[in-house]
Amino acid sequence: MEPVNAVVTEAWDAAVADWDNPARHDALLTLAAKHEAYGWTAKQYQARLKENAEDAVAQRQITRLRKAAELTLYATAAQRETKTKTPFKASIAMIMIMIFLIIAGLLVTYVLRGDKMKQRRPSASSPTVIDR
Repeated sequence: MEPVNAVVTEAWDAAVADWDNPARHDALLTLAAKHEAYGWTAKQYQARLKENAEDAVAQRQITRLRKAAELTLYATAAQRETKTKTPFKASIAMIMIMIFLIIAGLLVTYVLRGDKMKQRRPSASSPTVIDR
């Protein structure tokens, strides 16, 4: 277990010294939250409950610590992204690449053959010779 901040232990000692004063316990809860010492603080209250099972202050503070720890957990939890899965994502990407390459190939062929076709076509003014 990690060492607890001295401020939290001092607040615990102050709460024990003035057990029936709610302000002391509130200050302890605030410091436990600030220094992430929920576990240590709850353990201290549990020890008090073992000594006196009827201790209403310890029972109330354990309940408050549990709620505070849960709220802290909810508040700091990373929200998961809801990802909608795209089925066949890789297949779709490959098809798109292939379509792009086919179009690029057709354009290159058209440009290269277009120049040759212009050279091969007979002009309208030149006579066509037919050998029979």
